[in-house]
Amino acid sequence: MNYIYWSIFSIFFLILEILTSSLFFICFSIGSLFTAILSLFFIKNNFFLITFFSFVSVLTMYFLKPLLNAVFNKYKYVKTNVDSLIGEKAVVINKISRFEFGTVKIFGETWIAKSFSEIAAGEIVIIKSISGTVLFVYNIKNNYLEE
Repeated sequence: MNYIYWSIFSIFFLILEILTSSLFFICFSIGSLFTAILSLFFIKNNFFLITFFSFVSVLTMYFLKPLLNAVFNKYKYVKTNVDSLIGEKAVVINKISRFEFGTVKIFGETWIAKSFSEIAAGEIVIIKSISGTVLFVYNIKNNYLEE
């Protein structure tokens, strides 16, 4: 008779998974399903069945959930807006010195830029990071990227 309860638990967790689509309750559904199969054929001890359910659910969370997240992950980080500028090349318009801001042009827009080295106008730079409206850049000539 235990297998009926474990089957109901499995269906219940499957419905919760369908409603939330978090890939969390599927682990409990799988644990309940294996426990129902075990209780149907082999074991009738409730303490052992609960322990088995917990063990299978934790193993499923540990091994299967990361795999399912990789396959069904809809929320991948996509660079948008300002973040999409990081790693792009820009042209220096006004000289950038170590203690003064300069300007760079990227995709037709002019930005304030800062660097830890002096960069002359006309040089090509790479955008390393962004803080507010200031681009932190480095010179390609002074870096391994030129090779």
